[in-house]
Amino acid sequence: MSFITIPRICPLTHLSYNAGYGDCFVDHLPSNPLLIQYRFAPIGEAHISLPTWVGLTDGVLHGNGKPHFALAGLCREAAERGQAAPTLTADLLRQPPTDLPYTFEERADRLLQVLYDAGGREHKPRDLEIHRDFPLAYAPGHAEFQRLLERLVSDGLLTFDKPDDQPNEWIDGIRTRYFGVLPTALGRRRIEQRGQQTVLPELVRQVPPSFDVQVSVKIQHAKVLFFKENATLEEMRSACVTLCNVLEPLRTDAKQVPFPQFSKDVEAFFGLVNQFEIRHNKEQTKRLEFPEQFEYVFYGLLNLINTYYKFQQRARKNTAQQE
Repeated sequence: MSFITIPRICPLTHLSYNAGYGDCFVDHLPSNPLLIQYRFAPIGEAHISLPTWVGLTDGVLHGNGKPHFALAGLCREAAERGQAAPTLTADLLRQPPTDLPYTFEERADRLLQVLYDAGGREHKPRDLEIHRDFPLAYAPGHAEFQRLLERLVSDGLLTFDKPDDQPNEWIDGIRTRYFGVLPTALGRRRIEQRGQQTVLPELVRQVPPSFDVQVSVKIQHAKVLFFKENATLEEMRSACVTLCNVLEPLRTDAKQVPFPQFSKDVEAFFGLVNQFEIRHNKEQTKRLEFPEQFEYVFYGLLNLINTYYKFQQRARKNTAQQE
């Protein structure tokens, strides 16, 4: 087992471990010694390839490393949703997924969605500290995170308990702690209205326990594209193509799922998407003309992907228990 260098600050956020946000944990991942298991409360958990970890820590030690706020957000969102920790590689650092929230408006929308999914739906309030929790919104630091919270509050989408503090008591003149944060009724309606186009809202809310961060990103991209307001037929088709591309590499492994009908359904759906003008534009293909047709394809593909990864998670748990 190789020696692991632990820098004085988080290599993803550049937050100091001495700032009171909890200790960090760094070790080789037991199931794969070539991955570093890294835990730190502001980002949750990440599995980082050994060469990537070395590059990150060298950058911190020599003072020329830069924070990776988008990937910090990706890890934090996975932790909030109870997903498997993302695996970070050098390629992912060089070119983060394009479907993460990069603009202020996108970050505000994602923050509201995550707060809703991670307890707001069940009216479970939570406390936020802007210096510790800014990765929750993929924000590049605490100042923008505070502005995002204030934007959602001023728009009537979030509420929080206001303590008896005064602006002159705030650090740098801005509120640092938000207690009892919850989506308002208007905030909940905004989130829920996005899913009103679906007759299977629970299926859409499910996040498959993928062990590949890029798979999770592709699925999320497909959902956003399909359920965007006034989505065109071309956008719905593109979302279905994205799910097809997720399912394609799983076709062989699908035969190992302990449910014979599952692999048959996978092949049946690929026959369907190839018969109609979804993936291939050939003379013999037929064109889909109505949103309901794309809904049938989209939900079918999403259900197959969810089911596959749930079976995979069950198999991993059984293997771990046997060991």
